[in-house]
Amino acid sequence: NTGSRELRFVDPIVSLSGAAAGEFNLLTPLSVLSQPLLPGESRDVSLAFDPSNLYLRTATLTLFSDDCNNAATSILLSGTGTGSYPEIEIFPMNLNYPAREVAAGPSAAKKVWIGNVGTAPLVFSGAGVGVTGPHHGDFKITTSLPPLIGTPIAVGEIREVQIVFDPVNAGPRNAHLAITTNDIDEGLVEVGLAGTGLDSEIEVSPLEIDFGYRNLADGSSAPQTITIRNLGSRDLNFTGGGIVLQGSAASSYSFVSPPDASPLAAGASRQLGVVFTPARDGLLRARIVITTDDRDEPETVVELYGRGLES
Repeated sequence: NTGSRELRFVDPIVSLSGAAAGEFNLLTPLSVLSQPLLPGESRDVSLAFDPSNLYLRTATLTLFSDDCNNAATSILLSGTGTGSYPEIEIFPMNLNYPAREVAAGPSAAKKVWIGNVGTAPLVFSGAGVGVTGPHHGDFKITTSLPPLIGTPIAVGEIREVQIVFDPVNAGPRNAHLAITTNDIDEGLVEVGLAGTGLDSEIEVSPLEIDFGYRNLADGSSAPQTITIRNLGSRDLNFTGGGIVLQGSAASSYSFVSPPDASPLAAGASRQLGVVFTPARDGLLRARIVITTDDRDEPETVVELYGRGLES
């Protein structure tokens, strides 16, 4: 106390704060610290450092008094935790897979290496190694997990994890390879996993054409146009018969030109011309059946209607 009157301590008298406050222990009893300090008198405050983690640890000690200029006096505390410790090292931190067709099966495996560059064994905790994230079902670990995580990784040792990409839907697919260990400052490490699923998506319009009434003697009608589009991200392949006319009155309808059943590129479209040539009077119904490798719409049907009139 460098002042001219008695210095009194006020509640809470002393506090410890900061990220590592629990690692610094006040040894001087509060009953001693709370006593007034006479002018010219000094008093020691004893603390101990008991780190629970490695590296630099900091906290703040604050003393509260009736000093009119400095009612709260703060002192920075610091210490460094030392000793043997594990240190995880991962390579690479991101895996990017080539675009792959949905339902084509797993891709070739990509590898992640897990090493221990510390001075103590690296022990897996929790799940150890797993895939998490929005599209975790699209990425699969093919390495047998019991041998991988069942024992600690020794100092200097490296282990390998293999992961394949098997998209269940089209579009960008993202997840993480999550690795949990006893590494003090990196208990959870996440490796980014990314790939793109490719799939075809057929769109046909219109799905119904009514040719109206037509005299048998007038021959074929004006052509009507059907548009086939591939809204997907890979080629749309025609399967089976491809594009065919079916139905009891199929003979009253015909294509302007032979249908093109070659693969339809992603984003592309093609047109199909159809004419109505009534073979008899009355309602004549048929349909165009389009079969492709679209997984959720393997068969698309366009209904055809027309009415034949005798002169």
